[in-house]
Formats: sequence, C-alpha cells, structure tokens
Amino acid sequence: MTAKFNFKTLGSPIEADWPVKIPVPQDGGTVEIQELDVRFVLLTAEQIKALDAKDDAIKNALRAAITGFGKTEPTKFTPELLEQLLAMPFVLRALNLAYGEFSIGVAAKN
Repeated sequence: MTAKFNFKTLGSPIEADWPVKIPVPQDGGTVEIQELDVRFVLLTAEQIKALDAKDDAIKNALRAAITGFGKTEPTKFTPELLEQLLAMPFVLRALNLAYGEFSIGVAAKN
C-alpha cells in the first residue's frame, strides 16, 4: 500500500519494533535462524557521524539505536544484556544488518 509522504515525520523521532534474524552457529557448519524483536530509534546523520569518530563505532551506534526489546519479547531488556548481545559477533552482525534495513526503509523479510 502506498500513501503520500507525511512531512511531519521529518521532525519526529522514528521508532519501531523490528525483527532481527540471528544465525546461531550449530555443529556441522550450519546455523539455526533465531529471531529477536528489538526496538530501534532512527539515528540522525549527525549522531552517526559523531559515533563513527569513536572506537567501536558499530557497537556505539547500536547502543544508541536500540532502546529495548519489542513488545513480543518475554525477556526484560537491560543495558547489561545488550552488552552481552553486542559481544557475540554473530549477534552483532545480525543487529547491524537489521538496523541498516530499518534505517533505510527496507521492509523486514518474513
């Protein structure tokens, strides 16, 4: 469905629950796709530029962009749990890819 662009969105923060598909490594060189819903807020170009100048730019951007878990997640979001997720390379990559889709308006694939 297509709608006219709402110019009010330019001055409002964009935030949404978004599915993250995480390929969890398994024996035999395979992965099991597990899904986690996170709450992303859209960062501005200025925010991203400021984060790019620091070490761990991707992790810093995700720390700023992830405001919690989606409504469907039974686990309580905490900053410590986010750090555990960011410490796992396969989760970090999945979160980064999902935020990239969210930030440029690519619909999540079912």
